[in-house]
Amino acid sequence: MPEEKISFVDALGQAQTGTRVAIEESIERFSIVKLADGSVLEVKMGVVEAIRLDNLWDERGNPVYSIRKNDIVTTISALDSRKKGE
Repeated sequence: MPEEKISFVDALGQAQTGTRVAIEESIERFSIVKLADGSVLEVKMGVVEAIRLDNLWDERGNPVYSIRKNDIVTTISALDSRKKGE
């Protein structure tokens, strides 16, 4: 997929321009999150799109990217008192 210039509104509501960059590979691992209510979750972020922002670099001179993602959350365990019908 060739790079493509796009305009979009970021999470802060600001207009941005950038270049859509194809994702060649994505290794996405689950994080395990233990909550104070006794529940345990598996959380994984799936990257759908990467955009290199125009004229914006970090403090080390690296380009800044914006991503579009999907969060996947699965409850591994929960206290019986938290379950529906209990």
